[in-house]
Amino acid sequence: MEEKKKKDWFKIKRYPHIGLPLDNRDRFKWIENYVTNPEMIAKHSFLPAEDGSVSEKYKADEKILRKEAVKKRELFYASHLDSLIFSYYAQLLSGYYETKIKELNLNEVVNAYRSVPVNPEKDNSSNKCNIDFANDVFKHVLNYKENEFTVVAFDISSFFDNLNHKLLREIWADVMGVRKLPNDHFNVFKNITRFSHVDIVDIFEEFKDKIYTRKKNKFGEPLEIKQKEVDCIRYLRNQDAIAFCTEKDFFKLKGKLLQPSKTKKQKDGSIVYRDFGIPQGSPISSVLANIYLLHFDKTINKFISDNGGIYRRYSDDMVVVCPLNIKEKLSELVYKEIEKYKL
Repeated sequence: MEEKKKKDWFKIKRYPHIGLPLDNRDRFKWIENYVTNPEMIAKHSFLPAEDGSVSEKYKADEKILRKEAVKKRELFYASHLDSLIFSYYAQLLSGYYETKIKELNLNEVVNAYRSVPVNPEKDNSSNKCNIDFANDVFKHVLNYKENEFTVVAFDISSFFDNLNHKLLREIWADVMGVRKLPNDHFNVFKNITRFSHVDIVDIFEEFKDKIYTRKKNKFGEPLEIKQKEVDCIRYLRNQDAIAFCTEKDFFKLKGKLLQPSKTKKQKDGSIVYRDFGIPQGSPISSVLANIYLLHFDKTINKFISDNGGIYRRYSDDMVVVCPLNIKEKLSELVYKEIEKYKL
């Protein structure tokens, strides 16, 4: 059976950010050569991410007031070129990760952020969705041979927000089969863990009278780029906004708009960078969340399999079907192992 065609990492984002969006026509002119060149990425300067958590939280008759916004989960969006870099390195890491989980017999265990075919024997098989994954577990429950068994569900609190940076770097290298991250991977790691960002409200307020916009004609062809005033942040899409400002304009106001990586205050009053957490919304965050628990999955799956049960994980949600008499040992093992990963 021929290997399925890999999902293309190249996807131009359309949300307004710092700098004008990229053009699909430039993929083979310079973008792909740049993104796939390790030497270039090793010295690439990433732009601040955009905290877009509040962009859709305003009522029609409201002015932009931060206190009125309700943030349930922070979502950070990389600039257009940075997003492509993260996408490309996510694809590279996914390849290493897929090889690892097959070696460790975890292919059926990890369900989230992966393409798992419904029928692996068919080249054109569709991929499983959440319903399929849930149905697989229900089938195990219905067909379980033991008279006394249990189904146990676990949830990891604030998963993405608590991934330890040192452990993440170690498992990143481990998945790649190297002792130390190559310079290009290290630069990507550094910028996904210690990233600076701008708040979408702040940057909109600063540039709202000169937002870059571009409409399309009736044939879908882009027209001339223009700058115009946009009254409210919720009108950005309606007004065909493509950028808040150029990189040059942003750096003139960098000190005013830039918010550094999250920090924590020590007992002596000193400030240090927080050594845990990665942003949600980045193209690489999902695969990092998967590789982070590689050895946790291996340990739990072996224990459960040896005792005639099954273990499945979908990101931060885990479910186990196992004999009733190992339930307490299972709980002890899960809590013991998860502590090793600072979760």
